[in-house]
Amino acid sequence: MYYFRMVAQMSNGRRHTQKTAYPAFTNPTPLGTASTVTAVNISLGNGADSGINTDIRVNPYRNMFYVAAQFTNTPGARAPSNYSANSDGSNPVYRNLSNGNSTSGNDFLVPNIVLDFENNKFIQSANSFTLGEKPVQFHCNFEETTCSYQDVSVGQANLSGATPFGVLDPYTGNSITITRNRTASVNTLSMFNCDNDGANCKFTNLSSFGQGAETGYDAHATIDPYDAKLLIAVRNNSPSATALNTAYLFRCEIDGSACTFTDISAGQVANTATAPFITIDHINSKILTFTQNASAFGTLSLYRCDLSGLNCVHYDISSLAGLGGNSGNSPSAILDPINNKMLIHTQNANTSGLSLFRCDLDVTNCTHTNLSSLYTTTIDIAGITPSSALDPVSGKTIIASHNNITPVNGLPFAFIH
Repeated sequence: MYYFRMVAQMSNGRRHTQKTAYPAFTNPTPLGTASTVTAVNISLGNGADSGINTDIRVNPYRNMFYVAAQFTNTPGARAPSNYSANSDGSNPVYRNLSNGNSTSGNDFLVPNIVLDFENNKFIQSANSFTLGEKPVQFHCNFEETTCSYQDVSVGQANLSGATPFGVLDPYTGNSITITRNRTASVNTLSMFNCDNDGANCKFTNLSSFGQGAETGYDAHATIDPYDAKLLIAVRNNSPSATALNTAYLFRCEIDGSACTFTDISAGQVANTATAPFITIDHINSKILTFTQNASAFGTLSLYRCDLSGLNCVHYDISSLAGLGGNSGNSPSAILDPINNKMLIHTQNANTSGLSLFRCDLDVTNCTHTNLSSLYTTTIDIAGITPSSALDPVSGKTIIASHNNITPVNGLPFAFIH
């Protein structure tokens, strides 16, 4: 085992060294090539729809993973939920984060989780229907013995908290929540920038730099440490878009100021940017945005751009791997710089399960693996809206998802590969 820290060289000559050292060791089996997938039902008997809209993160220090989940589709009873387990799937634990938080209510949609290693906690964002669809945060220690609740809407109106996505500012430690603001049906992109504990929040309308209405759909964000920028991929449904529902990029200062808005669709037609997932290839200094291409019946698309958001090229990953429609739903990506690979997990409607696309970082040598065929336990129709993460200690990927089997559907699973 070894430990590493990331050092970012800024364009202004400054260097930023990440405070946290991450443990890792080299697995003799390259990521994405194992011959079996361990499927673990982590629902702990909670029943139907107890693990919808899963979002996973791995804590290598504790050899654990944490899965944020929406509990049930029943209005008024959608509890803010978290499942945790050892990295091999053993000893799962369930927690309703609203327990002990009398002011939080119990009706939350589309949770998202961030791990804060500096402060030994995770931050789970959600859209609170109790508050009229406003953004909230739960701050819980990794042991999950204590959780605090924060309304981070900072005076914004109802409907301001749709589809929240959280990131941590690596310089200040601030907790940032990005949302689609449905107030007055304008669907702009909003940012709630708070202290690390969720207090002293500041609201910024990221669509106020000339982007306008209908520009805030399906936001997925990351931080570019080289240029200290906040990067947010969206599905642009604005009439001013080159084509409706195409891929665009917000590129802002991390505090939400000075946002630019760039068409990264590389000439693609309408409806090619469902469920964008953005990440950075640090080896080649590229922004990678994966989407579900509805215009091609659910194939997997990649938009590969310079860190400025310019010079974008589109790739049909499904076609490069020899697949067609319905193979690229809800993409979630992991980069493997050791083996020069990108791994993209998707929901494959053709196999009713999980798919893995694996390509070189220059988007050559793309292959496809039907992970459903490798399950150690037979599970039908599992792999809905996958969320994947790398466990650097075991050298494996862990994919959180839910099943879709009547009468017990919506159960959370962890797939270890």
